[in-house]
Amino acid sequence: WRISGTIPLYERDLPSQYIAFHIGGSQKEKVWSSAHWKECFDLLLNKNPSQKIVVIGGHEDGSELKDYFIEKKNNIISLLGKTRVSDLFYILKWSQLCVGGDSVAMHIAALTGTPCLNLSCQSVNFWETGPHSKGSRVLWKPLINDISAERVAHEVLSMTGLESDFVNSDTIRFRSSQDGVYYDWVFAAGTAFEWELIQFVYSGGSLPTLEDPITFNAFVRLRDLSEMGIQYISNWIEDRKSDLLGEHLGAIELGIESVGQMNPAAGVLVAWFNVEKIRMSPQDIGILAQQTLDYYKSLNMLVRYFVGDMKALGTERGYCENQKMDI
Repeated sequence: WRISGTIPLYERDLPSQYIAFHIGGSQKEKVWSSAHWKECFDLLLNKNPSQKIVVIGGHEDGSELKDYFIEKKNNIISLLGKTRVSDLFYILKWSQLCVGGDSVAMHIAALTGTPCLNLSCQSVNFWETGPHSKGSRVLWKPLINDISAERVAHEVLSMTGLESDFVNSDTIRFRSSQDGVYYDWVFAAGTAFEWELIQFVYSGGSLPTLEDPITFNAFVRLRDLSEMGIQYISNWIEDRKSDLLGEHLGAIELGIESVGQMNPAAGVLVAWFNVEKIRMSPQDIGILAQQTLDYYKSLNMLVRYFVGDMKALGTERGYCENQKMDI
């Protein structure tokens, strides 16, 4: 979509400076409450009475805030239910900042280069979905409504230069490099190993040390399941005689999903595996089989970094220092 200078849908031009807030979301667990949004807006307007705010979302979003937006009409422009997807490119291109949960607005902001303040929680993998625009930050809590309005308001004010900036332990900062996408997370919820594993898999971080025996056994199970998948696919590619390949892989992938659900660290690898498979496009069955085989091999190599070839806990260190596998 082209980013043009005007939006035909609107009777008035947008302010020369404004912050865009996307208050909706595809799932309720990704949506900050209306009470939080109202408190956040009040804090921002008390700090800067001339601040202009543009609110985007669907017809059903923020219904409890309708009267509040009318009361604050000199500062807040509600475009809820009034925009097309193509309009968001214009709105976000010229906004100082995009604030919201995991949503289409965050993804568009990555294309327009608009800094984002992403409100994230455990139901979303921000290192997969973004934000991916320079200068962006993430506020993360297990549940999205655990993020306070004061924290969001402070980050907005610091990102727009109205308050001094300082490092908060629960603020995740995006930084990009020529080698990939990186996030700096001072405090990682859950175990340090899980966050180090995420950095290792997605951002080329250092190989973390695995010391937890429960996670070790979960990784062993992923290794064994991936080897089963490799064997079934390899046999099918060689002779193409079996009509049960899909059935076999379905059972294997149910097992892989179960391991990921039972162990958070294993869940990081399972999520990565699933995202990689999504990259496959519809095409000849032979090509699909080879691509699927490559993804199973990659998963197998990943877990072998930590459990090697030995299946019994105690016969191998929690990770393999000397393996130099290129994934």
